[in-house]
Amino acid sequence: MRRDLAVLVMALSSAVLLFAAVHAQAQTVGTYVLRSPAVFVDPELTGEAQVLCNGSDVATGGGLASSVGSTAEKMHVSDSFPISDASGAPALDNAAPHGWKIIVFNPTLESLELQAFVVCLTNRWALTVSTAGTGTGTVSSSDGSISCPGTCTAAYNGGTSVTLTATPGTGSIFAGWTGCDTVLDTTCTVTMSASRLVTATFDVQRFTLTVSTAGTGTGTVSSSDGLINSCSGTCTATYNSGTSVTLTATPDAGSIFTGWTGCDTVLDTTCTVSMSASRSVTATFDVP
Repeated sequence: MRRDLAVLVMALSSAVLLFAAVHAQAQTVGTYVLRSPAVFVDPELTGEAQVLCNGSDVATGGGLASSVGSTAEKMHVSDSFPISDASGAPALDNAAPHGWKIIVFNPTLESLELQAFVVCLTNRWALTVSTAGTGTGTVSSSDGSISCPGTCTAAYNGGTSVTLTATPGTGSIFAGWTGCDTVLDTTCTVTMSASRLVTATFDVQRFTLTVSTAGTGTGTVSSSDGLINSCSGTCTATYNSGTSVTLTATPDAGSIFTGWTGCDTVLDTTCTVSMSASRSVTATFDVP
């Protein structure tokens, strides 16, 4: 005897239970309506139905929803009240209700169909992501709402668990998170019980340049930036990823410069290397 359903409001609470201290931090506040499964009440009997809001969302009102037509008008609502949980117990004074329950008497000679409905209030909290450090990178959420830089703020329902993933840019490394509930390598998880700020730090990747001298003669190697200065033997310096380093070989008196190994480009006594990884360069000096 199921009919097409449309909402018919038979009872609606005028009390809207809002908690200003909680909502003050919310990005937005939204409402939605849920209905219980259909319940059939036989003639001369009492039936009841109840429905709960999602998660910890708060019920702000509710009542009877039933099929359009004379059957709805024949129902007698014995009681309609907010409930605290699935037990169906009435919500206590000053406690936030999380659902609605109705009790209906069917005085007719035919079965009647009923549903309870509830109007729910949901908090939507702001999650803001920022990046920091000397390097570059991106942060994205598993649901696609955040892709930062670009879209760095999104609003989520209270209780939502959000997973963020950090991806370092070329020449950068991921250095860490702040503001997460749990962290696993480049993954951060936050539960939206309030507005949250999460920061991902990316630093420029740094590589070591090792310079050595070899051969039967002697001489020195220096870099144009001065980090390697008159090196004889083995010397090292650290550079940001992508840095171009120019080295110059200078033979001592009685020696000649005979060549480089490990360079990207060579011009006479000059060697150039690009620090996209740790590098080793050798300058050879021989006795003529």
